[in-house]
Amino acid sequence: MKQLIFLVILGEFILGCREVKNNQNNVNEKTMETTSEEGYYFQMDTVKQKEFLKKISLLSIGDTLSNVLNILGKPDYDQIGMRKERDEFICRTLTFYVAKWKKDLVNEIHDKSVEFVLDKENRIIKIESNIEGHEFTKSINDPH
Repeated sequence: MKQLIFLVILGEFILGCREVKNNQNNVNEKTMETTSEEGYYFQMDTVKQKEFLKKISLLSIGDTLSNVLNILGKPDYDQIGMRKERDEFICRTLTFYVAKWKKDLVNEIHDKSVEFVLDKENRIIKIESNIEGHEFTKSINDPH
């Protein structure tokens, strides 16, 4: 009798786990769907985007961090790159988005942004844009 009760409880437990697993699979499948119908999480309106692009044209290689912040304001992301082994500064990257596909996810295909890479003196060494119609890369290493 104890074995029968044990088998019934075990069976209910297994079926319950299978049901939970199936529900989790449905949720996972749903989150994996494309969001092309939903559109962007953030998209700068056309007028602001034109103003932003004009402001970017005022900046060039060698400009300072304070110049970037005075012209464009606070970046969406400000990331400092450091070497793991020696705790050594690599660069600082400021990212300004005009369109962001998902809130907390980087999407190199859909996200549209301008990145400013700065050296340890906080001077621009690279500017890169993937904004449609305004794609470019400028670098300190480019021939003048």
